[in-house]
Parts: sequence; structure tokens; C-alpha cells
Amino acid sequence: MKSNCIIAFAGHMIDRNDRIAPRFPPYIEPAVRMKIRKTIEYLNPAAAISSAACGGDIIFAEEMLAYGALLYVILPFEDREDFIFQSVASAGPGWIERFEGVCSQAIPAPYFVKPGNYESDQDFEANQRALVFFALGVAAASNSSLKCLILCDEQQLGNQIGGTRSFLELCQGLNIPYEIIDLAAIRLEHMRDTDMLIEHSPVQPGGTEAHNDHACFITRNPSYSSIFQPQLPR
Repeated sequence: MKSNCIIAFAGHMIDRNDRIAPRFPPYIEPAVRMKIRKTIEYLNPAAAISSAACGGDIIFAEEMLAYGALLYVILPFEDREDFIFQSVASAGPGWIERFEGVCSQAIPAPYFVKPGNYESDQDFEANQRALVFFALGVAAASNSSLKCLILCDEQQLGNQIGGTRSFLELCQGLNIPYEIIDLAAIRLEHMRDTDMLIEHSPVQPGGTEAHNDHACFITRNPSYSSIFQPQLPR
């Protein structure tokens, strides 16, 4: 049986391929998913509100649907194809399919803040406000408590209008209880786990270690960060 808790969610998008400093690299998605799943199970929500950008939004929405709670999806503007271009497609076609899957399963169908398409980042700022105030309305109407859940790296929040920082500051300004899932801690844990795997890899003839190529690239290659470009959060 579900509790009276309502969750409003916001979080960073998956890193673009040209990002310099990793923030939400694709290889930590399984760990992020597990953290989100455990948090949902702990909070035991009756309903949740989120947007549907690639990364945290879609993962959270998928986990809420799997949990069986009511999911409200709010998009910043009516033009869904433009939203995909702005906030989903950069992560690849698989994320577009996942976006469509989340939107098709959300009940009721996704809301949008305004008609038309993207005009400026103020659209995303308005969407953050809509998420929070819609969640407050759902909580009040159902006599429920509201908890905001934020997936972020607090050292890489950036200053872009309408980003995850905006959602966090709105929660703080309204004194809404919130919980942070720390991407920096997840990245560090991943690196430690990978180093441990490398350390215990069998030694092949000639004294070389049988490393996992992907793991070695993540933890040992000093040029790793050079394949990324800065990408401000949204």
C-alpha cells in the first residue's frame, strides 16, 4: 500500500559526448538507477512529478512506473519533437525511445507549460516552477507530504537558467524538504570499484594484467576528460 508521500524530481541530463569534466557519464547509469530505485522504495510514494529529459528525468520516470505509482510528466512546451531535440536526442536514439515509452505510460498524458516550441531557457525555468507548484497542489489536494528528489553534482550545478540549480534553489526558497542523490559520490564509488577489479585482475604470461578495456579507460587513461566539453546543466 502506497504512502501519502508525493515526490517532485529534477536532475542532470546524461553528459554530452563533447563534455570535458564528467558529471553524469553514461557508464554510471546502472548505479544511478539503483540509487533512485532504493530512494523510491524508501519514500514509498503515491505519486510523482517530473519532466522527461535524457538522464535523471527518464530514469526516475521509468522507476516510478515500475514501482506502480501515479506519474505526472510536465514538459516546458507543447512541441514534443522540439523538446526531444533540446533535451533528449543528444544522448542517442535509445533515449528517444525511452522518452516515448515514459510519455506513453504516464497517466494522465504529459502536461505542457505553454503552447508552441522552445524560445529561450526561460521556458525551462518556467518548467521547474511548474514541477514544484504542481507537486505542491497535488500534495495539498491529497492531504499528502511533499518531498523533492534531486539528482545532481553540487560542484557542477552551473548557472544556466532553468537548470537543476533553479529547482534546488526553488525548493530551498519555499522550505520544501528535499534529498540529493550525489552524482560525484556515485562517480567516485564507480572508480573505486573499477580500480579494485583492475587490482585483482589475473596476471597473464609476460607480467601483463588481463584488464577490462572499458574499466582501464575510465580509471587509468589520463586523457579521459579530454573527450568531453563543458555542458551547462539543464
